[in-house]
Amino acid sequence: MTFAVDDEEGLRAEARAEAIDNARAHAEQMAAALGVELGEVISITEVDGSALAPAGVAVRAESGGGGGGPPVSGGGYTASVSVAVVFAIAN
Repeated sequence: MTFAVDDEEGLRAEARAEAIDNARAHAEQMAAALGVELGEVISITEVDGSALAPAGVAVRAESGGGGGGPPVSGGGYTASVSVAVVFAIAN
């Protein structure tokens, strides 16, 4: 039995956008703690290791005919993307 994701790149694009938003939010928080403001993005890199990973629990498929079926993994997939963003500090 094989499972596939219809729009894998779409899921990765959403995860990538969220990772970039999170990077900016964390950088802004650190800049505020230092009393400085963020400048422009100097570089952005997608870090290796991003993947689509299955998430769920094993369930047993059963029918009224006896015997039951093989375990089937339930749940969904999680798209994970990591980015490294370098910001300038504004004057």
